[in-house]
Amino acid sequence: MRLVLILALATPAWSAQLLPWKPGTIETRSYKTAESGVPGTVTYKVMGVLREGKKTLEVEVITKRTLILGGQEGKLETYSLTWIDPETFDFLAARLRTTLNTAEASYLRSERSGGKVEIRQKLRGSPEDTRTVDVSSPVVEENAVLFYLTRVPLRPGVSQKFKRFSAAQGRVTDASITLEQQGAERRIRMLTDIAPAVFHLRSGNPPVIVRTEVAGTEQLKLVE
Repeated sequence: MRLVLILALATPAWSAQLLPWKPGTIETRSYKTAESGVPGTVTYKVMGVLREGKKTLEVEVITKRTLILGGQEGKLETYSLTWIDPETFDFLAARLRTTLNTAEASYLRSERSGGKVEIRQKLRGSPEDTRTVDVSSPVVEENAVLFYLTRVPLRPGVSQKFKRFSAAQGRVTDASITLEQQGAERRIRMLTDIAPAVFHLRSGNPPVIVRTEVAGTEQLKLVE
């Protein structure tokens, strides 16, 4: 996946209200990918877990795709777990494993300690790479963005900035989100340094993201 007045992302009380911690599955969403050359599915699930004795939200993302390589099909699967603070959505740690035809192609482990995240990543056939990323302020990991967007309070025409973190890319970027439309189906536009993205929401408590677009091209569509 590739989220006028500015509001700061500090320790918002709304997240504790709208996504209260409780053990077990809280929300699951499944999508079809729209890339014609790489068909597949993505399933997002958020759960309340105890991690190291602390109440934590665990975001599980399972991506399954079919690649056509020289006339042959390849099954590419990615399984990731991301742990976030239930009060602020702030990133804590992540694990990511990618397989090609069931053989491990890469893995990633990242842990936050204070204002830094240590990332250990290994690609098949290459030595492990270790790097450190500065995260001196709260950051929303990209796997948690879909859940963040359905809970952050927005008003039409009012933008909100936050820090977006990608453990896989090992970088923090600025993002801003704006509610463009209200009604039965709303739109949230997210601007980043990569490309603009649009998230189409259906009303609910919380709302449901039914479709996503990046640079005008559909990326994900909800499986009803």
